[in-house]
Amino acid sequence: MVVCFEPFWLSAMSHIYIHGVDQSEIVKIGILQKLYELDAARSGKDGNVGMKIPVYMSEIGLSDVNCRVSDKVNYLNPRGDRSSARALHDSLSEEGLSNIPQDEESYNRDLVARGLSEDEAKELFMSEVLAGTTFRDHGLEFDTLTAPTMMIAYGTVPE
Repeated sequence: MVVCFEPFWLSAMSHIYIHGVDQSEIVKIGILQKLYELDAARSGKDGNVGMKIPVYMSEIGLSDVNCRVSDKVNYLNPRGDRSSARALHDSLSEEGLSNIPQDEESYNRDLVARGLSEDEAKELFMSEVLAGTTFRDHGLEFDTLTAPTMMIAYGTVPE
């Protein structure tokens, strides 16, 4: 048996919810999908490889190939235990949820160099500033849910 745990960035990004903030304002799915696909083509680093692993397993001859998604959801409950909420807030911050890009010109220039239009880069910059600022400044006040959606693919090596 072969088992792989791999990320699916696009799914993970679509599973970020901060109560009181329009999800479409903090997660730009279409722009992110384009960026991830361009990065994979350019560098070979594919953060969405989790969805492709079952295909690869089948192509190399594994049998009984199947896939599941991790059902882990992080729920930061501001009305719950404060120390647990603080620990989760700190963990999600370390994972990047409170990252706030500092230099808009440099940030946008990098995104354009990676294949986005100037308008897409500006839109992504603004969404990251909003998400990072909201979570950094109010993350312990708002209900926040994230689901990393790790893909778990498995198959059997033929005898």
